[in-house]
Amino acid sequence: MVEQTLILDDDEQKVVIFNVNDAAIAELQELCKDVDASADYPGAKAAARTCQKMRGALEDERKEQKADALAWGQKVDGRARELKEKIVAVEDPIKAAIKKIDDAEAEKESARITAIQTRIALIRGFGENLTEETLDGLKELQGKVVEIELNSSFEELLVEAEGAKAEVESKLRIAINNAEKRAEEEAEIEATRKAQEEQQAALDAQQAAMDKQAAELAEAAAVRDAAEKADREAKEAEERADREEQDRIRQKELDDAAKELRIKQEAVEAEELRQAEEREAKEAEEKAEADRLVALSQAPDKEKLIALAVTLSAIEMPAMESDKGKQCLYRTNDDLNILIDCLNRDIGEMS
Repeated sequence: MVEQTLILDDDEQKVVIFNVNDAAIAELQELCKDVDASADYPGAKAAARTCQKMRGALEDERKEQKADALAWGQKVDGRARELKEKIVAVEDPIKAAIKKIDDAEAEKESARITAIQTRIALIRGFGENLTEETLDGLKELQGKVVEIELNSSFEELLVEAEGAKAEVESKLRIAINNAEKRAEEEAEIEATRKAQEEQQAALDAQQAAMDKQAAELAEAAAVRDAAEKADREAKEAEERADREEQDRIRQKELDDAAKELRIKQEAVEAEELRQAEEREAKEAEEKAEADRLVALSQAPDKEKLIALAVTLSAIEMPAMESDKGKQCLYRTNDDLNILIDCLNRDIGEMS
C-alpha cells in the first residue's frame, strides 16, 4: 500500500491512502501492454474487465474516504447559515433605512433635473415648425426668445439652456431671412401674375373674336355640308333602291330557274319511278305469264283454253288519239271479243 499526499494549502498536508496505487496501476500497464484485440479478442475482453474492476474499486474507496469530509462540510455550511441570518437581521433594517433616504434624494434630484429640462424644452419649442409661420409670427417668436432670461436657476444645466436659446435664435434669424426672401419673391410673382392675367385677358378677347368667326364659318359649312349630305343620301338611297330592285329581279330569275329545274328534276324522277314501276309490273306480269304457261303446259287442253280466254279477256286496250287509231282499236277489240266468244263456245263443247 502506497501513501498518496493531497495538498490542502501551503501550511497543511493530509495523507490520502488508496489500495489502488501506482504500483498496482504499473502492474496493470505491464499486463495490458501487449494486448491485441484483433489477434486475441477473448484476451482483450478479459484485460478490459480487469481495468474496469480496478477502476470500480478505486471509485468505491474515493466515496468511502470522502464521506466524512462531506458530512463535516455540511455541518460547517449549516453553522455559517445560522450566523449569517443573525447578521442579516441586524443589517437589513439599516440598509432599508439608508435606501429609503437615498431613493427620496434621487427622486428629488430627478424632479429638479426634469423641471430644468422642461424649461429648456420650452425654449427649444420656439424653434420648431418655423416653416409654417408667417413673417410677422416669426418676428413675434423672436421677440419672445430675446426676452427669455437665463440665470442661476438653471444651475448645472445653464450651459445647455444657453446653447438651446442660441440655437433657437439662429433658427429664427434664418427663418425670418427666408420668409423675407419668400415675401419678395411672392411680390414679384404676384406682379408677374397680374401682368400675365392682363396679357391673357387680351389674348382671350382676341381668341373669342376668332372663335366667333370660326363658329360662323363652321355654321355656314355645316349648312352646306348638310345640304350636300342630304343630296348625297338621296342619291345613295335611289342607287340603293335600284340595286335592290336589280337584286330582287336577279333573285327572282334565280328562284324561277331553280323552281323550273326542280320541276324538271321531279318530272324526271317521277318518269324514272313510273318506268321502274312499269318494269317491275311487266316483270311480274311476265313471270306470272311464264308461270301460267308452265301451268298450262302441264294442264289438260280445256284448262289451257280457259287460261287463254282469261288472258285474252285481261288485255287492256291503250288509249288512241287519232281517229284512225281509234277505228283500228275498235276493230281489234271486236275481233278479240269474237275470238273470246269462239273459245268459250268451243270450251263449252269440250268434254
